[in-house]
Amino acid sequence: MREIELVARRLSSRHRVSHIFFGGGSPSLLAPEDWRCLFDRLHGFFDVTEKAEIAVEIDPRKLPGETIAALAEMGVNRASFGVQDFNPEVQQAINRVQSFELTARAVDAFRSRGIQSLNIDLIYGLTIPPPNDPPT
Repeated sequence: MREIELVARRLSSRHRVSHIFFGGGSPSLLAPEDWRCLFDRLHGFFDVTEKAEIAVEIDPRKLPGETIAALAEMGVNRASFGVQDFNPEVQQAINRVQSFELTARAVDAFRSRGIQSLNIDLIYGLTIPPPNDPPT
């Protein structure tokens, strides 16, 4: 909240914004009322264009339905899902266990709220060595 104000005050005039991105998976941790406060603050300091791309990076494991509803209400129109890998061994190794079904439910929930621009973040090339082999 403070950063929005700090940036806006450093600018010579009120600016139009056409792209907003909330990343790092932390957007999943905010409650709906937090999102509303955040967007009120953004609109208070910037002119967010009507067709702005507003994107969030989401951890599908921590995503209550009311948060998805609030994101759609606030104008979010793109979501990036942190999946990393669907291989259970890789998930264990990177401490990111989530089923395909959980991810599919999250994708469906966003689509049902009208958020159609979706992508999935994957790790490429991570392999788990057999138990007796030295790590590579």
